[in-house]
Amino acid sequence: MNKVKIFLLMASMVFAVIFAFSCSSNNSPELVAQSSSSEDMAQSSSSEWTAQSSSSEGTAHSSSSKWTAQSSSSEEMVQSSSSEWTAQSSSSETSSVSLCAGEEYDPDIFRCEYGELVGKCAGRDYYPAYQICDGGVIKNKNEPSSSSELSLPSSSSSSIPSSSSIVPSSSSVAVSSSSSMPSSSSSACTAANNTQTHYCSNGTIKEYGFVDYGGQRYKTVEIGEQVWFAENLNYNPGTGNSACYSNQTSNCTTYGRLYNWVTAMSLSSNCNSSICLDLIQQPHRGICPSGWHIPSYADYDKLYRFVMSGTSMRESSNNPMAGKYLKSATGWNDNQEKSGNGTDDYGFSALPGGNGYDGNFDYVGNFGYWWSASEHEIRFYALRWRIYYYHDDVGWLPDNKPVLASVRCLQD
Repeated sequence: MNKVKIFLLMASMVFAVIFAFSCSSNNSPELVAQSSSSEDMAQSSSSEWTAQSSSSEGTAHSSSSKWTAQSSSSEEMVQSSSSEWTAQSSSSETSSVSLCAGEEYDPDIFRCEYGELVGKCAGRDYYPAYQICDGGVIKNKNEPSSSSELSLPSSSSSSIPSSSSIVPSSSSVAVSSSSSMPSSSSSACTAANNTQTHYCSNGTIKEYGFVDYGGQRYKTVEIGEQVWFAENLNYNPGTGNSACYSNQTSNCTTYGRLYNWVTAMSLSSNCNSSICLDLIQQPHRGICPSGWHIPSYADYDKLYRFVMSGTSMRESSNNPMAGKYLKSATGWNDNQEKSGNGTDDYGFSALPGGNGYDGNFDYVGNFGYWWSASEHEIRFYALRWRIYYYHDDVGWLPDNKPVLASVRCLQD
């Protein structure tokens, strides 16, 4: 019996071992599967994280690209705005620049009137070219010495005038002996006392001098140390460019003939567009009679200084009146019911002959223009002396050489 029990116990144990082994074998694949599944999940999670990470990096890269593009766009906008501002600024600067006779000026301060700058001084016009406004008082600038010529550029002309330049024949000149030493007699006279043979000069009656030239007799007057024609030149050189105002002979009789600069200077037409300083003599005869010349800037300046030198008859130099003293007492148009005539204190008898250009004529009765022998730094320009009907002063006007203007001759 005991043996049977022992046998059954041992069989049970064997059976239990076999059953346990069998269960262990059945659970192992599941465990392995679970382990593999966990690894797959881990790999899946890792892949998913990597994808998400890549996605994030892509998004970040995309955002970075967008930011860069936006930044670049902003820079371009800033540059564009900067360029636009610069263009506007440049445009604004360009639009604020004005020219008067080729020179820049500020239109908020000055105006350009017939090629000359005009400013305001205590409500009155003044000319900054030769005047200043000092505390509401108009004063003359320190003008160039009468012994020195206006500063001009050296000659740059490559065109030499031909030998056929206009030179009047000296045989046509006859000067009376009375022209060099005018006599004087009574005093306290005015231009109203002028006759065909005598004129009033600064309150003293003097005798005209006379010059015969080109078939016409011209009166001459002594003003300070200078002897001037008392009328505009009316000589027809037969060549070059000259004319009577409006092509009417009667205007030549009254105002003299009008000439372009090269004709007045007896130079080649090449000088209309070139600097011809090397060809200008000192003094320069031009179309004036022998012994006479085209006045230079310095010559006109000397006349101005003498007229404004100051005597008991003169107003203050703060109120230039040279134009009034040199204008003819008749022949000038009125300015707003105010007479444009002068007092003709020296017998100079300046008349408003106007000017001409390209067949057109303007300003007779209003303006008088006289060529000088002085060129301007702009090669197309020379200096003209001017007197206006609405001003009592004199001034300078650089103008195109082809313009027609009057000529006064001055004794050498």
